[in-house]
Amino acid sequence: MYPEIEVRTAICYPRIGLVGNPSDGYGGRVIAACFTDFRAQLACRRERAATSDGLRLVVAGCSFASLEDIRAQIAALDGIEALVAAAVLAVVDQDASLVAGLACLHFEVETDIPREVGLSGSSAIVVAALRTLVGASDALQLARLALRAERDLLGIAAGPQDRWIQALGGTAFLDFGPEPWRHEVLPSARLPRVLLVLARDGGQRSGVAHTSLRARFDAADPATRAAMLRFAELADEGRAALAFEDGMATTRRFAELFREAFTLRQTCYDLGAGDLEIAALAQAHGVGATLAGSGGALVAAALDGDEARLQAFARACAAEGHRSLVPTFVDAPQRAQVRT
Repeated sequence: MYPEIEVRTAICYPRIGLVGNPSDGYGGRVIAACFTDFRAQLACRRERAATSDGLRLVVAGCSFASLEDIRAQIAALDGIEALVAAAVLAVVDQDASLVAGLACLHFEVETDIPREVGLSGSSAIVVAALRTLVGASDALQLARLALRAERDLLGIAAGPQDRWIQALGGTAFLDFGPEPWRHEVLPSARLPRVLLVLARDGGQRSGVAHTSLRARFDAADPATRAAMLRFAELADEGRAALAFEDGMATTRRFAELFREAFTLRQTCYDLGAGDLEIAALAQAHGVGATLAGSGGALVAAALDGDEARLQAFARACAAEGHRSLVPTFVDAPQRAQVRT
């Protein structure tokens, strides 16, 4: 008897942490936005057979004979295989009925999100995988599943920001204070025109960067604790700036916030050489710039709002081998992207 086959596909986009990050893992607040210039797309072939010895998983050329096999190997996995396997286990641990009766999950993964530049490429794969498994789930539930997959099952030092904004889509103000977390969807059209600069040599894995930050915070380092409080306030100020009637004023204010955020990063964060080089170029060109995530990519805006100044900065970055683009922000881009 031939197996019953269903194919589900899902798309997830990267995100930029505009203001507030990295306070999300420390009870802070963040404005984050997904952008559609890159994406992760997963196709999940779900095979249901009349009889099955258990659930098999095939992903990126790796095959796992059962759930027990996945659990036994997950600590040794890396890359796409680890991310998808962890997503499957997170779903099974929460509600095994979601995969009941399935004999095999076969994932095909395509992504062009640059790696190790802090744009949430890993969580994009996890969120897309989860969408193929649980469908149009509540965004917060999806984010918690993704956080469980990466932080609890893979041991990645990660906060909830990436997973929640990617589950929501679009732009949002995220508040990670006392439970329950809350969010406010923001109109992407109100965002200032910014430049995203990708460092020539990339950055480091986000888990590495966040591990040292967590160690400083847990050790009650005064500069780190103070920075987290101020990062959260920057998110509040960014939200207020989005209400300005004058778009130029919004751009100028965000540029100031970017510049302050980078200065704060220097007090508590291990910055890469590429990040420091781009920030120095920004300062020389009258541009405010800060990390878009954990390192390797910076988001920038002109301090006087002059787009020609931002373009001159982009040319200076290109001359040093740093790639840049104007990100395309849209509202809730990945909603209704699960197709059966």
